[in-house]
Amino acid sequence: MAKSTDPDSFVWPAKLPAKLDDGPPFQTPWQARAFGVAVSMCQAGYYTWDEFRDRLIAEIAQHPGEPAEYYQCWLNALEKLLAEKGFVPGSELNARTQELATPKTAGGASSASS
Repeated sequence: MAKSTDPDSFVWPAKLPAKLDDGPPFQTPWQARAFGVAVSMCQAGYYTWDEFRDRLIAEIAQHPGEPAEYYQCWLNALEKLLAEKGFVPGSELNARTQELATPKTAGGASSASS
């Protein structure tokens, strides 16, 4: 896939959420990572923002009235788009998702193995 290499030609599709009066925009680190990966991969030209946005809209439609699920919808949309584009095989995506979902101890080992 051809990627745009001219940084001046990129228009940011999303901006980092501002800190809200009722708390930070991200409740957990994985939410910030999902947001960052989605925006960064779009910026790098791997997909268009419209492609990501369409999948995000579809995910949000499956969770109406559930604001706590918002960043889970980001993650689901990103995972589906990466699989559709062939960037990550489904089995690898599932394994990596499990790995990232397992909290690490201070020494780097997963807490599940502690």
